[in-house]
Amino acid sequence: MELLREAAMWLGWVILSPEEAFDSYIAEKRSAMLPVLIYTIISYSLGSLILRNISSWGIMAPLSPILGPLSYVTGVTILGISLVNLVVYTGFVHLIAGLMGHHEGRWESFIGLVGFSSLPHLIPSTLLASYVITPNPWIFVVGITLMLVTFIWSVYMVIVAAAVNYGMDKGRAFLASVISVVLALLLLSVISRVWRW
Repeated sequence: MELLREAAMWLGWVILSPEEAFDSYIAEKRSAMLPVLIYTIISYSLGSLILRNISSWGIMAPLSPILGPLSYVTGVTILGISLVNLVVYTGFVHLIAGLMGHHEGRWESFIGLVGFSSLPHLIPSTLLASYVITPNPWIFVVGITLMLVTFIWSVYMVIVAAAVNYGMDKGRAFLASVISVVLALLLLSVISRVWRW
């Protein structure tokens, strides 16, 4: 029971004061197991709940026998993609931070911090889960809308995670964790279009 209480307090601290919580996480050299577990649960939940909710709509009702079970497959698929994304993303940001001259951060710590940065998505996940129980369209609309808000919140937490882990200011952390990734994706997009010609 004490462990559960400590975990709840820790998670609240991460959401309310990520910079202090992330500093403590790094100083105490905590395991990345809990944040990666949180990340995987949220990834699966969002993936399966969105499809499950869509399958309960009136126009989609005839497809419900197919879409219902498919939601579990979708959840597992999104979970797998999310875990690969987590490893590739954190590895890329770790590389960029090193190229920017910030060598003091640990990749393992950054994975944990990015995992914790998914915590805001618990809010829309909970709403989408409640929609399965009480199919009110407003719950679904609010849940999807909150996904955008929590996405922005999570991006902010990732920027803080990069700043804390690599000992850089938030501007440089924004460059390393957001801008460099966007530029890399744009470059890959251009290369793939050119390659097809």
